[in-house]
Amino acid sequence: MEILNDPDVEHGMTTQNYTILYDAIVTAINEQIKDRKIKFMGLSLKKYTNYQYFSYFLNKSNHVNKDIPIAYISFNFFAGCDESVNCTQSDPDTYTSFFSQANVFITAVEENISKTRDALAPDVKIDIDEIGIGMNDN
Repeated sequence: MEILNDPDVEHGMTTQNYTILYDAIVTAINEQIKDRKIKFMGLSLKKYTNYQYFSYFLNKSNHVNKDIPIAYISFNFFAGCDESVNCTQSDPDTYTSFFSQANVFITAVEENISKTRDALAPDVKIDIDEIGIGMNDN
């Protein structure tokens, strides 16, 4: 179960406020549902480059208690057209600008997000929640 979507942008939350709200929501749900088979997903960030969210949220000492369940963290990736290229749906030759952005994204996941997760909460899984592209004529 995803706890909020895009808290970094749509809700304008700090990492601290998001973590407090996540803990309260998860605790309330677990109090009502006794079988506790629900897997909770935290963050669901619109901007995967908001690295401070990962390091704060995955640090168990920042939660109400160390037993707050976090099964997944998630984030989005949307490649856009380079400003120097007028990407259009009708011209596949302009699509190449997306590949360099995908390479940057993959490197960021490997070098930043995965390493932070491995150091702080290695049992938490990573989910890329939304992935896509944006075209100029979209």
